[in-house]
Amino acid sequence: MIDDISISLKVDDSSLAEELLNFIAEDSLLRLSDENIPYPEEIIITDDPTYLAKTGEILIGINCLEEESFKVADNSVDSVIKATKSAYCYWQTAMVNRASVNPFSKDDNGLAQLAEHFSNIKNSSSIDLFEELVEDMPIGLVLIDDAGVVEKLNKKAQKFFQGLDVNPLARLAEVGLPDDLYSFLSDIEETKEVFALGSFIKLKKFKVQTKTVLVFC
Repeated sequence: MIDDISISLKVDDSSLAEELLNFIAEDSLLRLSDENIPYPEEIIITDDPTYLAKTGEILIGINCLEEESFKVADNSVDSVIKATKSAYCYWQTAMVNRASVNPFSKDDNGLAQLAEHFSNIKNSSSIDLFEELVEDMPIGLVLIDDAGVVEKLNKKAQKFFQGLDVNPLARLAEVGLPDDLYSFLSDIEETKEVFALGSFIKLKKFKVQTKTVLVFC
């Protein structure tokens, strides 16, 4: 899968187009579309009111295309960049969710893809959308910082821990996580199955820079 986000500019305002080109050039995860590459999804930024979006295109309309657009922006660069970041988040969320649909099957590398995407996102020069990407993922995710404190729980993880009557957020993992989950963090094994809430929970862990990511389903 192509990791970069492809953007097509179809903007008549030359001043705005130049500023957007600079924005795209500054970010390591964005690049102008190459018509010879079949991108699975693209972000189209246009002020053409007659433009019809194709399948797989996320359309940002500038002062136009309210019904067709994913986002509508005015012709200021800040407004278009804000809309572009929202479209970027939508694109990446879809990609990450596809990778996480069945992350624990024997021959699947879904979690390796997740780790790579998260690492790329945190290294991005102008877009840092980690929270938005993981919030609605169909698997539980816990982010533990380098001091051992639980920094982030997505919705799936919050629901899981409510069932255990535990709230580990902003607490040391050693204190806030159930014993089975915490002990797994120091295990040599990268995958494990534990019994909780009347069923077996599959666990997986990996590192993203200095942080530890605990995933379960």
